[in-house]
Amino acid sequence: MLAFRATIRAITRPGRFLEKGLRISSNSHRFGGHLRELRQANGMSQAEVAEAFGVSRSTIAQLELGNRRLHAEELGRLAKIYRCSPTSLLNIPGQDEEREHEEVLSELSQAVPEFFEDAQTFEGLRQAIILSREVTFLEKTLGLEGYAAGPPIHSFESLSTPWEAAHQGYVAAQEERWRMNLGDAPIRDVDETLAMMRVRATRASLPAGMLSLYLQTPETGHLVVVNQSLSMEERRFQYVHGYAHALFDHGHRWLVSRADARDSLPELRATAFAGRFLLPETGVRRYLQSLGKDTLGRASGAVQKLFSERVGLTTNEAPVRVEGRGRKGTTSISACDLAQIACYFGVSPALTAHNLRNLRYMTDDELADLKRQEAEGTVARTKELLDLRSFTQAPKRDSFRSRLLALAVEAVRRESITSSQFKHSAGLANATLEEQAALLGAVAPQQPLKGALND
Repeated sequence: MLAFRATIRAITRPGRFLEKGLRISSNSHRFGGHLRELRQANGMSQAEVAEAFGVSRSTIAQLELGNRRLHAEELGRLAKIYRCSPTSLLNIPGQDEEREHEEVLSELSQAVPEFFEDAQTFEGLRQAIILSREVTFLEKTLGLEGYAAGPPIHSFESLSTPWEAAHQGYVAAQEERWRMNLGDAPIRDVDETLAMMRVRATRASLPAGMLSLYLQTPETGHLVVVNQSLSMEERRFQYVHGYAHALFDHGHRWLVSRADARDSLPELRATAFAGRFLLPETGVRRYLQSLGKDTLGRASGAVQKLFSERVGLTTNEAPVRVEGRGRKGTTSISACDLAQIACYFGVSPALTAHNLRNLRYMTDDELADLKRQEAEGTVARTKELLDLRSFTQAPKRDSFRSRLLALAVEAVRRESITSSQFKHSAGLANATLEEQAALLGAVAPQQPLKGALND
């Protein structure tokens, strides 16, 4: 444990070394790659650079591999060959950005030490931050800030009771659905829907008991990292839960959602928002009606009194009495109904059951009975027997990485980034060299891009 914490401190405070007074990044392999990119940008081979530099070709190769340091007296000569200033020669692209995201990790290590007690958790969080930073860079490069709106700010005067927290969450969820033109239908791809609002959603290994992390900085943008151990339905819920923090808690740099701290007012508000956003009231009512359920009587009582204005009449007439269905139990929600609604909206049966209770479509006793059936596996078995479709996750890369790759393709198509920069972005999205070459060949087949990737 102590050794791992020491490693974290070393990572979050990267060192440098001096070679005869010259300051160079300790990441010699990155510096070597930078020299290689400069050589390729000038259209020179290693042999041509070696001849102009007065060294052997193997010396240039060792410099580009990071196995040989550049001496101070060699700096000016090499900069002249590459037609750049000595400062530009030492300015490794991405070096400042890397230092910034390491500062974010350093701050998190102080605020939430649990994230850094396990190497896998630390690396997963670090990769998520790096990916989000890359998306921010590509969005700025493409000018998306001027076209794609980010999440709005929902401001309420106060938040002092759980009832207010739930009410604010419900109201904001309905308004967001209207604003995003989602109607009352299910949201098939939650992470893609949030991406349109420039909120990044991904999953990683998080400590036990931690459901998700919401992080917001100028470098990362709005980032929601969900515990990958959760089910697909639970991850969808946590993605929207994080989006609620982006809407309400914009003054916070980060917020952690924990299983044992769900009763705080901000968490209650985010929970109410997520439940109503994924299960819109009108959409649930319409689906129940399609199953032949009496939604009017369940939500409003067994008797309705309809009043009609009578123009020109002065007598007070009693409202028309409308009786509900008299057969007790004919509109109860069954395990079969619960499985269908949950699958249709892409949420868990437990969330569906509780929302139906809050919308007064079932009683407390009926909720308890359905929870018992779910615990016994009746709901899951019913879903299997009905062969209901489920929300699935792409096996190779999640939507966060797919969007990063798509942005990189668009950026290189517009010639906003070089093929080398594309290679870096695509590598973060886990794209192979063959996939990168195919994507680049499709957007710019006239350029020898494949060779640039393999050189």
